[in-house]
Amino acid sequence: MPEERKTEKPVAIDDCWNRIGVWGKMTDRCPKLAEVIHCRNCPTYSLTGRRLLDRPVPDDYRREWTSVLARAAAVKEANIHSAFVFRTGGEWLALPARLIQEIVDMHIIHSLPHRSNAILRGIVNIRGKLELCFSIGALLNIERFKKNREEKNYISPERLIVAGREDERIVFPVTEV
Repeated sequence: MPEERKTEKPVAIDDCWNRIGVWGKMTDRCPKLAEVIHCRNCPTYSLTGRRLLDRPVPDDYRREWTSVLARAAAVKEANIHSAFVFRTGGEWLALPARLIQEIVDMHIIHSLPHRSNAILRGIVNIRGKLELCFSIGALLNIERFKKNREEKNYISPERLIVAGREDERIVFPVTEV
């Protein structure tokens, strides 16, 4: 059952703009309008607005808003999922954005003797740390794509993507970001 609100004594205001209008060329208009053009430029209008804003807050209003603001914020579960889109070979792929740690320019990929293959390309130096570099295209059996730099659709150079969770990181080259 809602609380009954106490009626507080209202602040007396001179709302002349409600009686005679805020602007106009009628004969019964405010004599100050010739000088100020519109009520929003009038000191009486400004002073009345200031009095309304500076009036004491009623106790029931304060209690109501105190209870509203004191409530614990409701946890909202977001259904928003962001994805990082890239191209490998001729295919556009995406990974959850939370897995992408860094995007760097293409570096030299050093092969591992007797260990490198189509999927494990080798190791690459990322900010002074050697990381394993895999071919996501070979893993997904996507054919290699040769970009023509003169082509109109050429947008970005090849890059290396550093992905993973916490300390588990892998690097893979992509055709375009």
